[in-house]
Amino acid sequence: MDVFKYLNYRRFFNKKNIHYIKKIVQNKKNKNEISIKSILKNHQNLILKVDIEGDEYKILKQIIRDYKKINLLIIEFHNISQNYKKIKNFISKSKYRLIHIHGNNYAGVDNLKNPNVIECTFINKMKFKVSKFKSKCKYPIANLDFKNFKRREDIKINFND
Repeated sequence: MDVFKYLNYRRFFNKKNIHYIKKIVQNKKNKNEISIKSILKNHQNLILKVDIEGDEYKILKQIIRDYKKINLLIIEFHNISQNYKKIKNFISKSKYRLIHIHGNNYAGVDNLKNPNVIECTFINKMKFKVSKFKSKCKYPIANLDFKNFKRREDIKINFND
């Protein structure tokens, strides 16, 4: 990370923002962890970024339950093929609208050429007016999405209705 990016990052988090450099878990077991319940209990109007390497599925119910506290949710879903129903269930039961998706090329693709890991951005549709139309964008979007692994091709997301 270059110095200017780092300084901008620090300035952002010094403005009443809190960055937990801990693993978010359902139930805290050690000092390097924090429970999702304790984060959501103490804060409002959150931008919640969840990147916990496969454990995201353990906290989805809590995220659904506390939707009033989360404005924007950025979440990385792992092992998509095995967890497709969990992701679909989360999207259908939650108060969030998917507004962006990116395939993480570091983890590769499955036998159908779908990413094994996706990064999703959701907005709280109860707090913000969100269009119901389906995006016609082709993903990844140039100058918005960037490769996670620079030496590997980015993954194109295909939507089949």
